[in-house]
Amino acid sequence: MSLHRDIRECRRYADACARIAARTADAKTRDNFLRLQRSWLRLERCLALAARLPDNRIFSNAADRKHLSLEAKL
Repeated sequence: MSLHRDIRECRRYADACARIAARTADAKTRDNFLRLQRSWLRLERCLALAARLPDNRIFSNAADRKHLSLEAKL
């Protein structure tokens, strides 16, 4: 998956979290979804910065790619 596609996906998840938070009556649940939204937006910003780096600077080795892949699944 390309970084640009990942960036768009982060935005979609953030928007979904915001919509769910807006419809949620329970304050604790709403806060959790708003926290998730902020996390997705933070990841979106990080990926946008990574997309600006030269290709050889994004991942220094295969272990870095594997680590990022595992984090994305969390």
